[in-house]
Amino acid sequence: MKKKEEPRAILGFTMNERAVRLSIPMPDRRSDEIAKTPGGENRSEQAVEAAYDQAVRQVWRAVLLIVKSKLEAIESGIVSFDEKFMPHIVMPDGKTMRETILQDMRRSLSEGSAPPMLPDYSGGC
Repeated sequence: MKKKEEPRAILGFTMNERAVRLSIPMPDRRSDEIAKTPGGENRSEQAVEAAYDQAVRQVWRAVLLIVKSKLEAIESGIVSFDEKFMPHIVMPDGKTMRETILQDMRRSLSEGSAPPMLPDYSGGC
């Protein structure tokens, strides 16, 4: 069975000679959160559109806060651009670092081959 594609928006830009791409999950008009009232009743077409528009605005407000906070941390010298945007940097093959790393990480974790989170200090210091 094919996995249902969730609606997404793409935000892309270039900075510090890096191509950056954020893939942003967007609300689905057909989801119960949009199409139904909190009581479970079907919304009118007009009410669905209003709920959808509100949900989309909420997503974009969150994206604005995320990007703004990353840029502020970079500007303040707390972190580098590469550190803050690493998951979203586009590699030469067109995949983001996130897409490249997640598959290997999930495989390692499922096979139990991931390293322990903390070093073993049971032998004493």
